[in-house]
Amino acid sequence: MRKILFLCTMILNISISANNDEINRILASIEQNNGNLKALRIEADARIEGNREEMMPDDPEAEFAYLWGSPHEIGKRQDVNVSQGFDIPLITGMKKKVVSRENELVELNHQSERTHLLLEAKKLCIELIYNNALRDQQDKQLQWVEHVADAYRKQYEKGNIGTLAYNNVQLYLTEIKHEVSRMGIEQKRILSELKRLNGGIAVELTGTQYDLHPLPADFEQWFGQMEQKNPMLKYAYKESELNTYRIKVAKKANLPRFSVGYLMENVVGERYQGVTLGISVPLWRNSQRLQQAKSEAKASEMHAATMRQEFYDAFRAIYQQAQGLQQLILDYHASMRLYDNAELLEKALDLGNISIMDYISEKRLYYERITKVLEAERDYELLYAELTYVEL
Repeated sequence: MRKILFLCTMILNISISANNDEINRILASIEQNNGNLKALRIEADARIEGNREEMMPDDPEAEFAYLWGSPHEIGKRQDVNVSQGFDIPLITGMKKKVVSRENELVELNHQSERTHLLLEAKKLCIELIYNNALRDQQDKQLQWVEHVADAYRKQYEKGNIGTLAYNNVQLYLTEIKHEVSRMGIEQKRILSELKRLNGGIAVELTGTQYDLHPLPADFEQWFGQMEQKNPMLKYAYKESELNTYRIKVAKKANLPRFSVGYLMENVVGERYQGVTLGISVPLWRNSQRLQQAKSEAKASEMHAATMRQEFYDAFRAIYQQAQGLQQLILDYHASMRLYDNAELLEKALDLGNISIMDYISEKRLYYERITKVLEAERDYELLYAELTYVEL
């Protein structure tokens, strides 16, 4: 297996050079300039600050009473009462553990949004590299067809070739020009999308080749590693863990709440002051909260298990599809290296050994094969980006 992977890497790198630096540079710029990511970061920070309020005790209560006596001779009375309430989940630190995990979920949600946006940008970069490579091939093709068309025009003007051959060359030239124009339009569209993601700042990506990496040999081992990095799976696991703590909080919330305070009573010629203790027994308010927490915990466990299975099945399918494309790319490169007739066609046409129709037909087949190679490389890169997006 190691020999196969080594051979795969060598063959792929015959005509493939690294463009990771260009892509990584663009992704870093988008992460810095994208307005949605900035807003998501601010929103996440705000939610974290809001969650921290749950760790705070209840606000203290203060009462002041000024009472007039009746009859007037008994004088006036002043009461001052200050108290602070506490609940068991707060005292035991259980609320702090819940808030800590809630904030982890906020960060994981932000991370998920970030990686999906960067994945979108990376796919656009992959499409642009494919477009650049195809445009490069078409420019070479156009250059040669223009040379042939010019030669045939001169021969036609001298009466050495017929109208049919001349028209076929001109039609082929027009077809290639249209393809070059179409690819130029597509390049502008992709660059416009990248500019949008980059906060309105234009980007440049001129690469025409991919830095393809062989797939990991052991899918199970690789998925186990990706599972630990996947923000959506981690979110599901953490949410299930959070709900177990919420059950504990709900149980402790059924215990009495306590309050401690200071009371001062001032009447004519007399004054009373001292400490007050209070207790609140939750008879009705929390009656369904524990059952709700248990139901939510059960649902989150089922959700996490289902999500993991869905991710596993989806990644397994993508992995198998990428395996097929990897082998297809190997076959394409091997066949084109062994059976490249490009130079032979040029010589045969120059020597008059083949007709212009045969030449055009063979050149079309040649560029169709090149296009299929480029498409296979692009599709492989898109699949590999899907498989490894958690590393962005």
